[in-house]
Amino acid sequence: MDYLRALIFLGIVQLFMIGCAEKPNHQAVLMKIFLQEKEIHCELASLKDSITHEWDEMNALLEKNLSSNMPAEEKNNMLKVRNAGLIRMFESFDEVDEAVKRALSEVEQKDREITARIVDLKKKSQKIESQKMALFEIMSQLEGEEAVRNYKEMYGRSLKEDCE
Repeated sequence: MDYLRALIFLGIVQLFMIGCAEKPNHQAVLMKIFLQEKEIHCELASLKDSITHEWDEMNALLEKNLSSNMPAEEKNNMLKVRNAGLIRMFESFDEVDEAVKRALSEVEQKDREITARIVDLKKKSQKIESQKMALFEIMSQLEGEEAVRNYKEMYGRSLKEDCE
């Protein structure tokens, strides 16, 4: 994660929080929540890119190894699928080289692992979202809706910035 951007975000938050003894505590909590959410956001993006890359490579390997006699429609349909179980259901898959079948099993395993990680991250993200909403509610009571709107805008912009 780009901690420089996080520090810039913190600096902007500090500008909004100057003048109230209770606010620095909220600032620290908001920054902590932001860093957790940004980390999850970036990891989710990385996982998505990773599995997309794996399936792109698998489809290229399949395309290279499928029979030239295979009907074009069946070939196109097989190459669109990103699910090992469904790919194995194509009759033509039985004719594919064993190395390709092993590669498909490996991608299937990676897909399962990534899916499990995504589920875990989404659960964590829901908890963080609840914490953030509760904090914004407290900040709204102390600082008003206008201030919270500003925090949310900054938070959202910072969250959308590139990872790395």
